[in-house]
Parts: sequence; structure tokens; C-alpha cells
Amino acid sequence: MSQTNIMTENRNVETILKNGDKALSGMPYLYRSKGLPSEVYDVRMREDINGELLELAIADTVIRYPYFSVKFIEKDGDFYAVRNEMKLEAHHKDGFIPLGGHSNNYHLMGVTYWEKSLKLSFHHGLTDGRGAKTFLETLLRFYSDYKNADMGEYEKIREEHHLLASELSVAELADPCEKKYELNGKSMKIEGLSDKGYKLPETKNKDDHRRYEISFSQKQFMDACKSIGASPITYLSILMSRGIKESSLDCDKTIVSNFPMDARHILGCDDTFKNCVKSMTLPYGREEENLSDSELAAKYKRLLNAQKEHDHCAKEFNNINMLLSVIGHFHSFAGRQKFLGFMENLALDTYLISYIGQFDMPGELVDEVHLYSNCSSGLVLNMTCQSGKFIIDLTQDFSTDKYVNALRKQFEKAGIDLVVSDEIIFETPFDELSEIITSPADTGEQVKDWLDKFVAAAKASSQAAKERAEAARNMSPQITALYYDAASGTMKSFDPTKNTQEEMQKLVENAPSLFIS
Repeated sequence: MSQTNIMTENRNVETILKNGDKALSGMPYLYRSKGLPSEVYDVRMREDINGELLELAIADTVIRYPYFSVKFIEKDGDFYAVRNEMKLEAHHKDGFIPLGGHSNNYHLMGVTYWEKSLKLSFHHGLTDGRGAKTFLETLLRFYSDYKNADMGEYEKIREEHHLLASELSVAELADPCEKKYELNGKSMKIEGLSDKGYKLPETKNKDDHRRYEISFSQKQFMDACKSIGASPITYLSILMSRGIKESSLDCDKTIVSNFPMDARHILGCDDTFKNCVKSMTLPYGREEENLSDSELAAKYKRLLNAQKEHDHCAKEFNNINMLLSVIGHFHSFAGRQKFLGFMENLALDTYLISYIGQFDMPGELVDEVHLYSNCSSGLVLNMTCQSGKFIIDLTQDFSTDKYVNALRKQFEKAGIDLVVSDEIIFETPFDELSEIITSPADTGEQVKDWLDKFVAAAKASSQAAKERAEAARNMSPQITALYYDAASGTMKSFDPTKNTQEEMQKLVENAPSLFIS
């Protein structure tokens, strides 16, 4: 890239961050009643951390990635990321730092360190695990550069780090939810997926979040994966699902493992730091029980590849876009918070697996990387890989060692050695975004106006969808509104184009959640 183009790209990014970069893909995470708990990368170093060098590394990292040195401002219910002129500090403390408010200079990334522990907290309203992983890897490489140099070389190192800002591109700020995706009509219905899965009975009895730290050899686990033709996340799913099945005598439904999948490449926004994940599932029922490991791995590979097809990803993000368009009819933080209340209690069947991949960080400095949060409900397995070993943080918000022991048993059967920690009770802090809310409280007149616009938009969208149905068979011929009916405890649907405005108003007032699909 020429020097002129580099300067233009940098100016464009600075202009966006100065004027405000509207949060779209991160919007569903910004309206929680208590705030959103931080996601945390917990890095275990081999030596005590030098706070002064860490500060230097942070300063250089945000030069390369200025969009991580931002704060949110709120206007009429919308959130915008703007450049934060206050310093992103390294807090010398054993614990976490709340994000988005005065505690952390309003930053949405937080760094704390104590002895050999470095914790990077990030807000899911800003970025996802891959985006934060890029920040962390760069931070640790820059820290290593300073640590392995004499003080007289620091200025030269700083200049070299700052030169990397020439790689900055507006494409890194692309939001996967800023447009509607065209469907190519090639993706068919996927056979073999389960609509309703087994729910862990323990999830009915909520308790403190707790986790178990599990570590095992990368080579040993990868050898086992290769022997049956499975990827790490596929093999872990086989072991966990089988463990749940064997330890749950009351299990009469298909066990479902859920995966967040990076959709950047499929949607054409490879460089973005913003939230860009699609949900995928794998079933484990009677059919899967009777398959060999190799047969099951082959089936899971086919199912995962099918779910990665463009149209399946595009439909999911189009649904998010549709939800965002509905939210846009409510012009206050309080109104949107009430509207999105249903998202606070969402629980997936049966459990969630997240594999962020292998980290690119100096092995002589970094021993382990953990990922955890008390944001998710139910049973969650977060897996990372660094320095020749895999790490699983098995987290849950109920009290039992049933599932960690079930997984341990499956590893032992597979001949894979592992180390399991004692139970760790933990809590990552809720954000402080309530400090920055400026939109006024709702009035009856505003609610009526928003409702009128909502109904009009629903009718218009329905008509447009009907007109497109002839040319696009995958498009629904009508818009369906879904809401949670408290009396029955189920989701119900209706067609906004057929309901009277009075019925709509009564429904919205009585339903804690409502969205269009």
C-alpha cells in the first residue's frame, strides 16, 4: 500500500472513531438489566509481570488497534464507539476491572495483572473472542519485545511497533450487521439436526458460577483426533455428549452441543474486529450412540460443513438485522432494555462449546490461556491452546461435579492424560454502562408513536417479502412476530399484518419480549 493510501486509511479510521461508530453487531449485549459481565482471557505467565513494560506494550497496541481504545456514548438508545482520550491503564490488582464506566476510564477493554497473572477483560458489545484474541496476542508480543531488550533500545522498539499502524484499514471496522445479505438459494434444509434437545436438570437450580480448569497434552489430544478424522472441537463434542448420556439416566432426548462459529470469511468481512459468529449444533441421540468414533466424526464434519454454507450464515445475520430494525423503533435505552428482556434468560440445549483456537504468543513467556465469564447460563466449555497444551474452562451456574467427572471419565477411556483443578467459585464484574445513559425516560406519547411505526414497518416488510417470494423461494412470504407468553411459558407467534393496532398494543404491553423473523 502506498504512503498516500496508508495516510488515507488511517484518517478514515480516525474520522469514524471521532464521529462515532454505531454499535450494530454488539447491540444485543448492551441492554442487560444489571449490565453485561465481562469476558476474560486469563493468561498465566512463567515469570512475574513487569508493570512498566506492560504499560508500554498497551500504549503501542492501541496505536495499531485504535478501535480498542474507545468508549461508548449513548444517544436515543443507540450506542456509538468513540475514541477515548483517557489512558487505557494496566491495573495492578488481583482480580478484574468493571468495563464501560469510571472504574476503567470508560474503556471497554480492561487489563489487570498480579504476579504471574494477566487478565484481559473485554466487552461483548465491542468485540468477540477472536477480536480480543488479536489484541491479546499483539500485546504479549510487544511486551516480549520490551522485556528482551535493553532500556536504550526502547525508543527504537516503540518506533517499530508504531510502524505497524500502517496496516490499519477501514475494513477492520466493517460491521457484519450493517447490510442485508442476498441468498444464493443453494443451501438446502440440513437433515440430521435436532430441533429440541435434552436440558440438563441442574439448570433449574441456579447457583454461583463455578469452573473447573482442565489441561491436557496438545500432541496426545491431536493424535486422538487424527486417528478418527476429527477436529479438536468435534472430538471434544463427542466426548462431552457421550459423557452426559452415560451419566444421565433420565436422558430421553437428543443431547445437543452448540458452537459459535466465526462467520467472517463466509460473509466477506474477514478483517473486522466486531462480533461475527454464527451458531451451529451437533446432535447426540440413539443413532449417534450406535456409530463408531470415526463414523461419528465423519457425520459431524458433514453437518458442520452444511451449517457453514453461505445462505445459512446469511439468514442468521439477516434475522439479527431484522431484530435491529425493530429495536430502532424504540428511542430510549429503557425502552430497548425492556424490549430485549427475553435475551437475559436464554439457555441453549444441552451445552455450549467454544474453541478460540491456538494462540500466537511467546511460549517462553506464556504458559496457559484461560477464557471464562459468568455471562452464559448452563454448562459451557471454553477451550484454548497455547504452549503445547489444551486448556478447557468448564463453567456452570449450578452446583454439581457430575459433568466434569463425566468428561474426565471419557478422557480416561480414550487414554488421554489430563489434570483437573478443584472447583473455583468466580464472578466476572457487570459493566458500568448505566453511568453513560443520557436518553430520557419513555412517555406514553412516545410509546404510542413507536408502536405506530413498528406496526407500519411490519406491514411494509410483510408486503415486500410477499413480492419477493416469487423470485426468492427461501424468503418467507410474510413477517412473523414472536413473543414469550408468560402464562404458557412458550414462544408464540402472530402475523402483524392481520392484527389490529389495539391487539398489537395489548400484546406489546403484556409480552416481555417480541421480535420479528
